[in-house]
Amino acid sequence: MERDQIKSALINCATTHSISLSELASEAGIAPATLTGFVNDSKSGNRDRHTLSMTTIGKLTKRWPDLADHLKIANPISSVRQVPYIGMVDRLNGH
Repeated sequence: MERDQIKSALINCATTHSISLSELASEAGIAPATLTGFVNDSKSGNRDRHTLSMTTIGKLTKRWPDLADHLKIANPISSVRQVPYIGMVDRLNGH
């Protein structure tokens, strides 16, 4: 996903619910600075060069299912879990 697509979706979702980006983040269990820094291209911590993690997007779409529509992604079925992977991955063959 492109940064501008994510930014636009976050702003549209917050506008739809008549809340700020900080409130959108807080209610999803995310630090408000994560979203405001991302949307405002904060130079602090190089946020202007990074995108949001899938974990963060997962938390947001779980709390705000319509955000998935704004992002044009599938609605989450269940909560996002991190699974440790031990071993090697062959990225060329998908194994």
